[in-house]
Amino acid sequence: MQTNIKISTAEQWTTEWLSERAWKITGARLGDTLPTYGKNGKETETSRKKRMNLIYELIAEKLAPLPEVYTSFWMDRGKEMEEIVKKIYGEKIENVGFVSRTDVDWFWISPDGIIRDENGRITRAVEIKSPAPKTAIRYILDDKIPDEYFWQIVHYFIVFDELETLDFVVYNPDFYAEELRIQTRKITRESIADKIEYAKNELVEFRQMWLETAQKFMKKFN
Repeated sequence: MQTNIKISTAEQWTTEWLSERAWKITGARLGDTLPTYGKNGKETETSRKKRMNLIYELIAEKLAPLPEVYTSFWMDRGKEMEEIVKKIYGEKIENVGFVSRTDVDWFWISPDGIIRDENGRITRAVEIKSPAPKTAIRYILDDKIPDEYFWQIVHYFIVFDELETLDFVVYNPDFYAEELRIQTRKITRESIADKIEYAKNELVEFRQMWLETAQKFMKKFN
């Protein structure tokens, strides 16, 4: 059983949850840590700015009050739909507030749900999305993990060493046809193993950039 993680039941978007989230690489942030290279083999200026902006944000989270969290109609609705999906799903889904690595204290995830095997190992997880109908149609037609969530999915497999499968669930109860309301795509560790290793390697370089920038900033006041 994986022992290098800490599981909290802190409710999402509470003060405790937001405080723990600060100074961490989350699923939503993983993609912004990864570089994009141009034809000349060098990182593009857009990619460099994207990564540096994330670093500035991370440093600011240590030095100033956290900004208010903006939530859209679809985000709020998504939270409500999660519990409905979990009941429909019929699996023993465990709700957790967040999970952090104890060996990499800047790596953090807030999963929609985890599923343990008979030995208590976290071998499955569930990520639930409840998009607008037009977006759900795009997901169905594309027949793949949506690009905007791909690295969030990879993130699960980095945090959970024993995770074997993640179910990416898209739910929208507004469709007239019942068969369109819930779609599930199963992603295995093996199917994205190369992306997991790529992200792990790039995170080492990003962490170095992050720390060097933080030290450079602090020297301004010494």
